[in-house]
Amino acid sequence: MKPRVLSRRDPALSFASAEGLFGILMEKALILTGFLLVGLGGLLWMGFPLGRLPGDIIYRRGNFTMYVPIASSALVSVAVTLTMMWWRR
Repeated sequence: MKPRVLSRRDPALSFASAEGLFGILMEKALILTGFLLVGLGGLLWMGFPLGRLPGDIIYRRGNFTMYVPIASSALVSVAVTLTMMWWRR
């Protein structure tokens, strides 16, 4: 029995199939990730104080420094949540 060769126009690779849907979702995820990285890089380049917000804890003792970025983590979490809610619409 000869194996079936699928082409891009084959109905088996439509939006309803797993491979077609996975490809579309992967494209969107990669584009969204790229935009987020470019946006975050632009904000940091312009001087946005991510990591130095009020609410971030910095503990220094001698040659030991510990950072606990609570406010920065909360801000990033809210931004990612809103982005994912917008993207799923």
